[in-house]
Order: sequence, then C-alpha cells, then structure tokens
Amino acid sequence: MLMNLKTLDWDKPTLETPGIPAEILPRIVSNSEIIGKIGKGWPITGIPISGCLGDQHAAMLGQACKKGFNCYRWSCSSVAQRQSWHN
Repeated sequence: MLMNLKTLDWDKPTLETPGIPAEILPRIVSNSEIIGKIGKGWPITGIPISGCLGDQHAAMLGQACKKGFNCYRWSCSSVAQRQSWHN
C-alpha cells in the first residue's frame, strides 16, 4: 500500500502522512531479479537468490497448494486447492 505503481518505488506523499522514513524500507526489486547470493555458513553458499515470495503467495506454497488465485475486494484473500504432503 506504500508503493507507487507508476514509479515502482515507495510513494513519498503516502510515507509522509504517517511519518515513515523511506530509508528504513527495503529496496523494491523485480520478482525475477537476482537480489543476492546465499552467504557463508550455509551448505550451499554462492547460489543466487531470486523469485522471492511474500505474504499469501509464500503461505500457499508452504501449505502445498498447487493451484490457486487471489480475490481482491477490500483486502486480498487467497483461495487455493491444497494437496497433502502425504499423497
């Protein structure tokens, strides 16, 4: 809700209303952009990280949903078919 869809950046007037400094917000990136690599201390260091999921999309993946869609009204709700991990 703080992102300007025309500029693809944080919307300054919207941030100013509640007093949120843009400096504390993460950089907005494309979902297909490589945003970093897995760091030292992990078994698979150096692997690129991209295609990040957030909020409901990540929850659907975590619940083993194979097909789904989002319904946009007053808020966003995910509706999905769940397949058991045990099938």
